[in-house]
Amino acid sequence: MVHFELLIHELVNQIFVDGKTTESFLIAIIVINIKALEAELGKPSNSRYKALVDKEPDFLDNDYVREFVVQELRIFGASKGLNTLEQIKAAELTLEEFTVESGLLTPTLKIKRQQMRQKYEKTIEKLYSDTNGF
Repeated sequence: MVHFELLIHELVNQIFVDGKTTESFLIAIIVINIKALEAELGKPSNSRYKALVDKEPDFLDNDYVREFVVQELRIFGASKGLNTLEQIKAAELTLEEFTVESGLLTPTLKIKRQQMRQKYEKTIEKLYSDTNGF
């Protein structure tokens, strides 16, 4: 499954990948590894993003940061053999872990897809409506 391939990326702590039969692409809710993201954005090759980290306390909401993460995951996914239809095209970044207590995971730590869709319904709709290919 797609989320298993992306889950091993250093930027990802947890991930929920979802798709709609009416859409031609996948979206994701990503619990980001903030230390890995800050380190990656701090690299000289990513200097345009570094200013965002320094200036914006809520830089996870920044479109450029989300685009960076999506692009990193698309490159990583391609290297793991995912085709373009299996790649995410948009994502929401969060620090809020998916937990059993929040009702988003089963006791065996599997994602409860229906509960995830309910909790993130507005976010998912926004990701689909705002996405024009990044």
